[in-house]
Amino acid sequence: INNLFRNCNKVINISGTTFGKGITSADNWLPPNLTTTNNITLKNDFVKFTNANKLTNATDFKVTSNVTTLKSLFSGCSKLKNINFTDDSDFNNTTSTKEMFMDCSSLNVVRFTISDKCTISSRMFYNCPLSNMNGSYIGGALIEVADFLPQVNFSADNITVKTSLKIFKGSKVTSIRNITIDNSVKDISSWFEGC
Repeated sequence: INNLFRNCNKVINISGTTFGKGITSADNWLPPNLTTTNNITLKNDFVKFTNANKLTNATDFKVTSNVTTLKSLFSGCSKLKNINFTDDSDFNNTTSTKEMFMDCSSLNVVRFTISDKCTISSRMFYNCPLSNMNGSYIGGALIEVADFLPQVNFSADNITVKTSLKIFKGSKVTSIRNITIDNSVKDISSWFEGC
């Protein structure tokens, strides 16, 4: 789908669209003035909304089991304020969320899932003023989480954590309520050190 909407300046919304697993290349596909998406289904690793700098809302966004990387999915979407993933999104085969929301400088609330197969989540929220990650799930396979959390005050209520990595260490978490620590987690020493 390379150059799919190139120079289509009047297209501001994409709705009810499935990006199938047969897509193997998606360079420069975005319309330059895209502001909203609704009811998008992603079935491949190539369609990204990277640097869609006018995008403000992405509602009913569905990720399927065909997706193995969400790297840079919304990176550089500086006006993105709202994104919600559908309840039936399947993140089980995702191995990377690296820089997924990096430089989303208007995004402050997101509920996300990091699958149990995901090993890389570094800079996921880098330069992102995330204030609320309530209801999120952080899987147990993570090995790379440098600069994972935002460096602003945020709440982490009603989350499930399956990793022993000290992902909250040195963060600016201000509220932690109803956190579920999976039985597989053996060591949580220093988890919140320096908060």
